[in-house]
Amino acid sequence: MDILLVMAVVPAAALLYYVYKIDPVEKEPGRLLARLLGWGAAACIPAIVLETVGMEVFMGGHEAYSMSELLFENFIVIALSEELCKFFFLRWKTWKNPAFDYVFDGIVYAVFVSLGFAILENIGYVYEFGFATAVVRAFTAIPGHAIFGVFMGCFYGLAKRAELAGNNGQKWALLACAIIIPVLCHGFYDFCASIGALGDNALILDLMFWIFLLIIMAVAMYLVKHMAKKTHPVHSGAYGQVPAQMYGQPYDPNNPYVNNGYNPNAPKQ
Repeated sequence: MDILLVMAVVPAAALLYYVYKIDPVEKEPGRLLARLLGWGAAACIPAIVLETVGMEVFMGGHEAYSMSELLFENFIVIALSEELCKFFFLRWKTWKNPAFDYVFDGIVYAVFVSLGFAILENIGYVYEFGFATAVVRAFTAIPGHAIFGVFMGCFYGLAKRAELAGNNGQKWALLACAIIIPVLCHGFYDFCASIGALGDNALILDLMFWIFLLIIMAVAMYLVKHMAKKTHPVHSGAYGQVPAQMYGQPYDPNNPYVNNGYNPNAPKQ
């Protein structure tokens, strides 16, 4: 067995298992999740193209030499390209899928797409730079992509609910947040990781990086547990009868207003 391949894949697999198991009401179809992993990996291809074009067009093909160039490279060329590609495949493959019936499903789907992307990216880095890189990325880049996926999926799931509640303005605002928030987090993560190339304050910069990573990790963990506990359906039943409020109510088989014949425990196709 190739130890580098194992080290590249196992950290992501552990996070995938965690998100899958914490899904509170029903587990998502295995075939759908496997496909989302594959599409997440496929998102690497357009992301590489966009990053290459961005570096050539906006950066003249060279690495960042100044603070403004570093900010542009990390937030626009890298973070925006990668998160847009992930979001494209996420929305294309899940928005109209009948399995998407709970807000928390959005988190599951986004994390699977993000970690599919991260696995393929990580394999490339690990085989190029070796064992030490595999260890570092197991505690940084892999959790980072999962965190960005949690933020994307949280807003994505709420946007689906807003659409079914007939609130298109709120839907588009939440979809925008599903892109913007991960881009900002991803961009600042990369900025913190690469700013050392412009200065000598390595210790301070490393500390800033780890503090930021721990903060967004704590926020992501809170969101996962909070959304899992609430278990909001994206709709409250058949015939389009949904509560007016944004977040709705947890599924209750004894409440006809919330349920209206909808059964979230029915097998998914």
